[in-house]
Amino acid sequence: MASSGGPADVMRANVRNAAEIEELLGPGGGLCLDLGCGCGLYFAVLASTGRTVVGLDRSADQLHTFLGERYRRIARRRGAKKANVAIGRSILVIIWHLMSDPQARYNDLGADFYATRIDPDRRRRNHVRQLEALGYKVILVILERAA
Repeated sequence: MASSGGPADVMRANVRNAAEIEELLGPGGGLCLDLGCGCGLYFAVLASTGRTVVGLDRSADQLHTFLGERYRRIARRRGAKKANVAIGRSILVIIWHLMSDPQARYNDLGADFYATRIDPDRRRRNHVRQLEALGYKVILVILERAA
């Protein structure tokens, strides 16, 4: 019976590839650059070898990382081309810092980095302003929070 190429086959191939990657690299340290990482399928495998992993992908908008969210924020304001250049520069700066200092480690700030740091009053004002621009009259009522 021929392989269907379905999700189960893809999963088996990924497991086989992960084992091959781990065997090929072996234990070690230093920086590992995962080019075309996509959603980070092999990130854990690469990190388990003791290396600091930096994943780069052309489609930064697909990544649920700080850089992916940065791309989406810039692309909304300035367009996809300028966002790609800005993210490329950010990646080069990260790589430079990692290569210039052997003790440096990359810690992704997370896709929610910006959302968790915006002042609630500022966020509220922005939402009210956007609704008013659409022609709505906005009245805010503070609800008591359930304890």
